[in-house]
Amino acid sequence: MPVEIIVRPTLGSYTARAKGHKATASRSEGQLQAAAALLRKLELTDGELQQQDSSHLPQGHQLFHFHTSDEISSTMTGRDLRIMSMAAATPKTSISPRLEHSREVDHV
Repeated sequence: MPVEIIVRPTLGSYTARAKGHKATASRSEGQLQAAAALLRKLELTDGELQQQDSSHLPQGHQLFHFHTSDEISSTMTGRDLRIMSMAAATPKTSISPRLEHSREVDHV
């Protein structure tokens, strides 16, 4: 089950609170940064933070969901896993020497 985080504006900063948790985090940079700071405080670092529709919340409030890596992998279908394994097996292309040379800059 995802962790639900609501971020609200407070006096020039943003305060994030997760439902079911007492901890809060505040950042002046933005709503996403406040939500990410709260996740670090809760020691939830392995997963994905997604912004959700917040039209049902008071003005200025933003809703985020955090899904752990385990939740993400358990919801993937066999097709998703095949695509990921194919992408991992695809050799990475390298820049040709000619293109690398053209990126060099002469310093005076």
